[in-house]
Amino acid sequence: MMIDDLLSAPITERSGTTPPGNPPPSPAKGAKCRVSVPLDAHRTVTVSGASRDLDGFIDALEYALGLARKARSLRVSLATFAQMAADQSRAS
Repeated sequence: MMIDDLLSAPITERSGTTPPGNPPPSPAKGAKCRVSVPLDAHRTVTVSGASRDLDGFIDALEYALGLARKARSLRVSLATFAQMAADQSRAS
């Protein structure tokens, strides 16, 4: 199913890919989640963290986008931005 099809489809109670009668496995308490979303044939976005819902995924993307925009205004390279973000995450 293409993303355009998904976005235009009516919202139903069962809109996931888990077959009926088979609930998704429960994550271990405190386990981290990794979600990779292919955007096209050449790009994929991966978010890793404790959140396991779409709102958490969006929050992480918005936070990363804000950091990236600040880094762009400083005219730093992608590698420098990644190192700055890693340093900041270790400090907090």
